[in-house]
Amino acid sequence: MTWLQLRITVSREQADQSCDLLSDAGAVAVSLEDAAHNPLYEPGPGETPLWPNTEITGLFDDAALLETALELLCEQAGLAQLPPHQIEELPERDWELEWRTRYVPIDCGNGLWVCPEGFTVPATNPTVVRMQPGLAFGTGTHPTTALCLSWIGKQNLHDLRVIDFGCGSGILGIAALKLGARHVWAVDHDPQALSATAQNARQNEVGERLETLACVQGLPKDSDVLLANVLLNPLLEMAQDFAGRLRADGTLVLSGLLNEQVELLWPAYRAWFEDKEVTTQDGWACLSARRSC
Repeated sequence: MTWLQLRITVSREQADQSCDLLSDAGAVAVSLEDAAHNPLYEPGPGETPLWPNTEITGLFDDAALLETALELLCEQAGLAQLPPHQIEELPERDWELEWRTRYVPIDCGNGLWVCPEGFTVPATNPTVVRMQPGLAFGTGTHPTTALCLSWIGKQNLHDLRVIDFGCGSGILGIAALKLGARHVWAVDHDPQALSATAQNARQNEVGERLETLACVQGLPKDSDVLLANVLLNPLLEMAQDFAGRLRADGTLVLSGLLNEQVELLWPAYRAWFEDKEVTTQDGWACLSARRSC
């Protein structure tokens, strides 16, 4: 089968409607990308921001459906001709092979690995977290996740109580459980993330020791470790709450930070924490600190 791919650049205001039109016209998949390399940082809660110029890609398996989509786009926008666009043919691929070349076992250090199903880890007696790429963020490939996993792999977590705030796929909490943690509370406002976390925990045979929560109210106030791989603004807002969730001498691990944001964040935490340590990778940073007595 030959696939037809439409790429079209529209304004922020046209993006949502254009996506809906392509889907209604029969596109098998629709995606959005930045058309002008304008990065988006720190979206507010519940926001799904778009770029000023957004490139929309629609994938079609039928030329007639693509023609219908083009007509609808012109009609709805009231245009005599379409905005800048490109159509190309994509040959059929072995999508399973494509997937396997993209997702491979990840060595997190100290015997901890993240590995998709169907792969073998090239190590002796490894601790393996099995993760499948899915809708929730977190397969271990992003530097912020990798930094947290590297920290986890170096710790003695035996019998510790851990909070995974902004759990995404649950990868950090599951890794902690695989390394001996007693219990993990995984928190995320996204129902998809909570569902993925619970499923991944069951797949890794640690589901009985992991509890998912949609808000912080159900979290303990004497945990041993608190992991939060989110963004700067939520980390700033949660400083006092995080401090209250850890016992004296408990450990805080914060990531999702650009290197230059560490010094912006630390003043919000230093009233409760000491022994700050920072690790970095590819412009991203992970901060760990100990709860003061």
